Order: sequence, then C-alpha cells, then structure tokens
Amino acid sequence: MKKQFGILIFATLFSINPAFAKVQLASVFSDHMVFQRGKPVPVWGTAKANEKLLIEFAGQSKKAVADVDGKWRVQLAPMNASSKPQTLWIVSPIADSRIKRVDVLVGDVWLCSGQSNMKFGLGGTLGSQEIIQASDLPNLRLLHVPQKIQREPSENISAQWMASAPGTVGRFSAVGYIFGQRIHQETGIPIGLIMCAVGSTSVESWVSNEMLSNDLFTPAIAKWREAEAAWDDPAVRKKYIHKGVKDPDVIQPFEARTYPGGCYNGMLHPLFPFAIKGVVWYQGEANMKRGFQYRLLFPAMIQEWRTRFEQDDFKFYTVQLPEIGKSLSDPGDSFIAELREAQNLAAQNDPLIEMAVIIDSDQQGNIHPKNKQLPGERLAAIALAKDYGEKIEFSGPVFQGWKTKKNAAVLSFTHLGGGLVSGKRKAPSSLDITITEDALTHFSLAGKDQVFHSANAVIEGNTVVVQSDAVSKPVAVRYAWADSPANCNFYNRAGFPAGPFRTDDWPCVSEGAVDGKVLVIR
Repeated sequence: MKKQFGILIFATLFSINPAFAKVQLASVFSDHMVFQRGKPVPVWGTAKANEKLLIEFAGQSKKAVADVDGKWRVQLAPMNASSKPQTLWIVSPIADSRIKRVDVLVGDVWLCSGQSNMKFGLGGTLGSQEIIQASDLPNLRLLHVPQKIQREPSENISAQWMASAPGTVGRFSAVGYIFGQRIHQETGIPIGLIMCAVGSTSVESWVSNEMLSNDLFTPAIAKWREAEAAWDDPAVRKKYIHKGVKDPDVIQPFEARTYPGGCYNGMLHPLFPFAIKGVVWYQGEANMKRGFQYRLLFPAMIQEWRTRFEQDDFKFYTVQLPEIGKSLSDPGDSFIAELREAQNLAAQNDPLIEMAVIIDSDQQGNIHPKNKQLPGERLAAIALAKDYGEKIEFSGPVFQGWKTKKNAAVLSFTHLGGGLVSGKRKAPSSLDITITEDALTHFSLAGKDQVFHSANAVIEGNTVVVQSDAVSKPVAVRYAWADSPANCNFYNRAGFPAGPFRTDDWPCVSEGAVDGKVLVIR
C-alpha cells in the first residue's frame, strides 16, 4: 500500500508542467550574451505561479512575481556600454535556487534576418580565409537561431551565445558578421549579432498568424491555402512539392520552411521582446515576382516586428537586390526592378529604414553572389553614419528630380559624395573604385508612347544629361531598370553606386501577380 502511495505521489509531482515547475530564464538569455545599451532591457522567464524572484545585474536589483500562468518579467533600467564581463542572477528566496548567466556584456544588439543570402555562411564568401583568421574578437558575440518551423508560436530556441573566434564564425551569416565586425572594430563597443535567417523564405514566412489573417496578406498566401485545402489529392502534392522530397506522402504544407508564419513562430517569436539596436535584412528574392504587393507587405512586417519587440524606434537596414539572372540589351519591364523599387519606397517612407545598394555586385547575375563584403560593408557604413556619429558618406547618388532641356532629360541627385563619376570596382571583393571616362550605362528614355529606348548619358557637373535619337520629347527616364543590369557604372567619388530608379509611375507588371512556385519542401 505504501509503495502504491509513493508511486502516486511521484506521478503527481511529474505531471506538473516541467516548464513551470522550477524557475527558468527565457532561452535567448545565455552565458556570453550582450545586453542592449541605452534602452530599457526586458528580462523574463517562468516559475511556479505567484513565486517571488529577485533579478540582479550590474548593480540593479529588480523584484518579480510569477503570474497565475507562471510567467514573470522585469525591466532593467538603461545601461551604458561595458566590456566588463558581468553576471546576471535570478534568485528564488523561497526555493533557495539561483540561476546565473556569466560573461554578459552591454553594447549594441543587431538582428540579422532574411533568406538565403543572409543565411549564407562566412566560410563561403570571397576573402573568407582572411576574415576568419582575424575573427578572434572576444567582445563580438554571436547567437545563431536554428531553423525551426512552427504552426503556432514557440517560446524557446535551442542556441547559445558565443564569442567571435576562428572556430565559431564560419557558419555564421557572412553579411551579418562583416557588418558587425566593422562596427565593433571602429567603435570599440561590444556588439551582439543574432542570426535568424532561412533560405527561400518570403515576407509571409516572417509575420504572425494574426498578421496573415489580415486582408493585406490574403492575395500573398492564396495558393498556400488552396494547396492545404486539397492536400489529400496526389496531383496537388505533385504540383507543389520539391523534387528532392523522398517521401511526399508524409509531407504536409506546414512542414515547409517557406510556410506562412512558420519562421516567425518557431524562430522569431521566442526572441520577443529582447532589446535590440536594430535589424539588418537581406531578402526579397522569394517575393521578386510580387513587387507591387511587397510595397505593402514589407512595411507591414517591419511594423509588426517593432510592435512585438516593443521598440518603435529601432533601425531597419535592408539590402536591395543585386543583378539577378541574364542581362538583356533592350530596356523593358522587369519584375525584379519593381521589387527593388518597393524596397526603395520603404526606405523613402520611413526615416528609420535605410537601404544598401549592391547593383554592382558583378557576380554574373548569380542569385547567391559570393561577394558578401559588399552588402556587409555598405550596411556597416549606413550604421556608422546614422548611429555611431561618423562623418562618412553611406549612399550612392540618389535621384532628386529632373527637367527637360530641348530633347534631353537633365537629372539632379543628392548624396553627391564628392561628385558624380563613372567608375568600376577594382576587384570582386573590393569596395574601392577606379574612376573612368566611360559613358554611363543602363539609362533609357520614353516618350508619350511609353516605349523605352536605350539612351546616352553623360555627367555634367552635378547632373546627368540623358538623350536618345529615338525620343524627341522625353516624358520618362529609367536607370538600371532590368533584372540584371550588368556592369552598372554610375557612382559618386565616395565609391557608392546609384540605385535603380524611374521617374514614371506607369502600371507595374507585378500588380496582382502571385508566384506559381509556392511550396518549397526539402
């Protein structure tokens, strides 16, 4: 009888939800982490309902009480940057238990997110050996969020912060690492980088289930919902499943890494509301036939992230898509140019968004260019200028306005960077340019017939004069308006390229378009 009674007690004790049976700290907090400086810092976790806790860090002591669901949270007051390793303590006086996280620094935390070009590892980029050899930087800290696709929001990730070193950086985001390394080395401030990226993912993968139910996203996920509703039909599965799947009969749409909301739920949600400085973002390829939709979807995603992180003021720095695919000689419509325009519009309409232009990646239209120094360094230049007080140029020429002069279009620009030039980067992994006397490429003009013709473009002082024998009365100008405008050569003297632009607002070819390839399951 006593034995049975003991078994019953044992079973009862272990029927308690283990996540709430003892004091726990949220999984994003680990040894070697970085706390964000200059902002209130949320710290949270779980415990038994009504349990009282004491949270201590850097001379601050905060009291917390777990609610009826066993959740607790405190907010540390804003702190100055500190390279001194400190310990975060979570103390439960009643249970006489303590949790500690050691070697914690205070600096700036940047989230590095997007799809495959952000996930692209440092070990595969041009010049990687030199970068990795110089990566012994103990105050540059990395957190790699593993791929985890969830149908509903998850509370945990399985990852640990680590210090930058040759043995830890090879698989980390090349773009994110190069960005963070330069900022850390130039400012001396501890930097934390969180890599949260998955290949082939669209914006829809990175928003919540609630956001997906919004009418704004209905056209973007229409084919997903159609496929889910008819998934029992083998013909439907065959249409959408990637050829490499070994056993398609057991695959479900929500198992796809590209499933709407899947990355948000499994990878991003566990990070909320961790205090961050901002986001660097490289994505758009999975949306590139839906640029017109992207104009609304992309800003909606950013706003949701700011809401969920409880920080309306964090920066969001995005990489504009480079040349992708084959280069064509005749000007015309371009899905990818429209996606680049949507990225640019987001930056124009939000003072906290900036865009790194890499239309000069010179990688023969490769959708995965190995030159990750270009986006990493140009993102860093933006941050150094906007966030760290450096008096440097961070942008190429930005179209400001135009006027007609006889049969020519005269264009003016901001971000002159010492003057407008024709140039070429010195080497694939170099950011320096050689100034040339070549005519500018990839300008086109159209008259009222809305047909574009290749045009001659020359620099005259701080303007560019564009004309074509085929257009006597220009009504619209475009620059680099193509999927893959090879050898773009329009720069400022600071070495930054002009981004693609157009002066017209004629209808987009992507209006109402939806990708045919919806599901990618591997």
